[in-house]
Amino acid sequence: MGSSVASVAFSPDGTIIADIGHRKAGTIKLWSSATGELLRKLSCDGANRVAFSADGAVLAVVTGERPRDPPRPPWPELKLFTLATGEART
Repeated sequence: MGSSVASVAFSPDGTIIADIGHRKAGTIKLWSSATGELLRKLSCDGANRVAFSADGAVLAVVTGERPRDPPRPPWPELKLFTLATGEART
């Protein structure tokens, strides 16, 4: 049985899939959509949502608590990763 996923996104060209698992919320996995090969793992504490930039060069990751009603701290943060290097942008 496979594990569940908290968030998944496809790169704009469809070649890469990014996912965050429920069990390892601090690990983002990048997969080849053609082969299913694991391309890279990124570490980001509290990651719960992912999205690719329009050109596919950057992965945006939302960290922290999910939205609450009414909104209150801790506020979610947005972190950016350059996919070519796997490095977090500062």
